[in-house]
Amino acid sequence: MPTPHKRSTLLALLLLIAFTPGHAQNGEVAPNWPNWFQRDMQREAGGMDMTTVETDSGAFRFSLPAGTNLQETAEGIWGYSTDIGSEAPIRCYLYAEDLPMTALAVEMGELAIQSILDTSGAREEINRNLHYLDAGSIDGAIYIAFEWISRLRKSRGDLIGHTKVRAAKTEAMLQVCWHAEIGYRETFENIFTTFVETLQYSSDYTEPFAEDITVDTTNGLVTGATYSSLTLLNDGQFESYSYTTSILPVAPGEIQHSDSYYSEYSTADGAIVESWVYSVDNGEPSMELFLERDTSGESDNWLVSGEVQGTQVELQIPPVDGLKGEMTLLEETRELFAGDGESLEALVWAPFLDPTTCMELTFERDDDEVPYQGIARLGPVEMITVSDEHGGAVSGRMSIGPNTIAFERVWTQGIPAPPVTEE
Repeated sequence: MPTPHKRSTLLALLLLIAFTPGHAQNGEVAPNWPNWFQRDMQREAGGMDMTTVETDSGAFRFSLPAGTNLQETAEGIWGYSTDIGSEAPIRCYLYAEDLPMTALAVEMGELAIQSILDTSGAREEINRNLHYLDAGSIDGAIYIAFEWISRLRKSRGDLIGHTKVRAAKTEAMLQVCWHAEIGYRETFENIFTTFVETLQYSSDYTEPFAEDITVDTTNGLVTGATYSSLTLLNDGQFESYSYTTSILPVAPGEIQHSDSYYSEYSTADGAIVESWVYSVDNGEPSMELFLERDTSGESDNWLVSGEVQGTQVELQIPPVDGLKGEMTLLEETRELFAGDGESLEALVWAPFLDPTTCMELTFERDDDEVPYQGIARLGPVEMITVSDEHGGAVSGRMSIGPNTIAFERVWTQGIPAPPVTEE
């Protein structure tokens, strides 16, 4: 799991994990493909009228192609099938709960391939290649998109299958679509984008005062994205939240995928109250850890508890002065670039590097030529970052062996500074 933390902090910039990129493609037609396949990949449906649909309870509204039948397939899950004039319909689902988006999208991709096997009479999938991989923002919703091209074996000759999957996440809502037929890429993309952009629902969530989405790349190939938010809660505490989706191609037909979550709660003066990190690797929970103060009165130690790779974890970190979280790091970054200082230091908890201790983070200004540029270091990791005037990270890059790992902000809303409240 690459980055279980908000991208606008210095700590988050340093938690990218290196990997060797495989064979992700950009969705272009290869010149060595058979002529019929190149032709079919260009197929699109004609213009479709859209209509507004709402669930039986009226809690959710969104636009779908006219004539689409919406059904609640289970409690809190709605599905629909859209006939676009091709042999296979486009299938989409709305989940009113916070599920690991990447894991669910990959599972849907397997269902799409299985549907080709079921309808074509093919016996098995011989191999597959990742044809397309993308991630980013659709109107403030984080999304992941990928496509497989598969070779399927029949009793007489082989088939080629093309499956497309898109998934997007907002708060505790998840939307996913898939299509299992060659071509219709733009048609599928437009239906999914409309599905996401037109979703309306009421929410009990406190509105964040700052949000952003960044996209991760390795050697220029998109591998994931991170949504981050800052929220002032009703009790006066601040919540820093982030969610990361990641798909790493490691071979022509093989991917590793992950979902990670991070929440941090702090007081108005920046003191950390507690933190939580949770990750799912290749569809299986791999880590869940909590960091909180010992309230028994026996010590001022930090307590770390939870589970890593199926093993229970219970440990203590001796008390440290100046354990800093999101809000404090943002404020100190703003002050550093606004003043005459050259660097800052902070103690942080970096569970994906070492959950048993607090680590020293250093940040040095390097803005002689590039405004708000700096160099962040945490243990053996070093990254060049560029911030905005509010201290939020706009971009970052680092080199590990032959690989260049980077991120870039693609969507932002609000200012990552405590909102001014009226007395």
